Amino acid sequence: DGSELPSDALVGATALRHGDGVHVHEASVQLVVELDGGQQKSVEISRCAALAKLREMLQLDASFGFFTSDGRLLSDDLTVLTAGLSQGDHVVVRKVSMVLMLIHGDGPAKCV
Repeated sequence: DGSELPSDALVGATALRHGDGVHVHEASVQLVVELDGGQQKSVEISRCAALAKLREMLQLDASFGFFTSDGRLLSDDLTVLTAGLSQGDHVVVRKVSMVLMLIHGDGPAKCV
């Protein structure tokens, strides 16, 4: 609503702190892909899925490939794991972070 947050306000809605213990109710990951031209598509994966299934969920044609950060093409039958977590797992919070995207006027977005 435009009001300024106090400087000591907790960042993030999760209110997690270092050392907190949490119980995993559902393990999921949000996958965002950027197409040529800058269009983005996203899908939430709450189970293990093969890349071919992700391509179908994202409505991408067969020419769209998934690559590793070093440029290697991944096989369609490769299974994508949701951070290796399963329902019922216990984890301990070691680091709390968030990505803040800033857009200044009509300029490019900056992430911090």
